[in-house]
Amino acid sequence: MATVRLSSKGQIVIPKAVRDQLHLQAGAEFFVSASALGVILVPVQAFPVTTPAALRGALAKPGGKLPDEDAIKASIKSRLKARNSPLSRSTPISSHANCATTNPRRPGSPSIC
Repeated sequence: MATVRLSSKGQIVIPKAVRDQLHLQAGAEFFVSASALGVILVPVQAFPVTTPAALRGALAKPGGKLPDEDAIKASIKSRLKARNSPLSRSTPISSHANCATTNPRRPGSPSIC
């Protein structure tokens, strides 16, 4: 067991032997907590970078055809275009005929119309 000293800035140096044993690199992040035994440092495990290609087919049914990236992008584009189209709203928000002065789902609150 090694002894370390707390600096005036609240810093400590983890001994090299411990850093090597735990494979800690410069810039490693830790969760810090206090316990009855003292200070506990737990290295934060970084999640690996996940790409869309790595997730492709994660929810596919066995034997099902997987969509390619171009098909997914085209589907997203068409759904966004339809959602943002002015023709997707049959009535403008400000002219709902059956709009009450209060929100029926939350009595006493103003209507969103």
